[in-house]
Amino acid sequence: MPDLKDYFFTEQFRKERGRFGFEVPADVTCKQAIPSFPKDNKLFKKLSKKSQIIVQSLFHLFVSGVDRGYPEVICVEIEKGMYLKFLFQYYFTYDYMNIPFVHYEPVDVVSKKEASKFLICIDQD
Repeated sequence: MPDLKDYFFTEQFRKERGRFGFEVPADVTCKQAIPSFPKDNKLFKKLSKKSQIIVQSLFHLFVSGVDRGYPEVICVEIEKGMYLKFLFQYYFTYDYMNIPFVHYEPVDVVSKKEASKFLICIDQD
């Protein structure tokens, strides 16, 4: 297992909440991180296969296009009017490759009204 160079823990992030989200450290040359979330998450596993594919695709498309700042919450539509809410957990780079990763956790299924309260609310349309 490679050594982790920079690892941004959830507790550290919680102290800095209230901003748009986590900003990539200045010394990391590649600002676009590889997105990840656990596929064995209970909420994610309860979704239909179709919804799982849609959520993965939309989530990865959005996060892969972000550079420098990653939002605290991302909501992705799973079906009409229902959204899977992702919460930023941590950021890290592999020391020998200097490739950044950003990790989110699915935490809740919310309504469109609740999802619209967050900066990033991704619809299927």
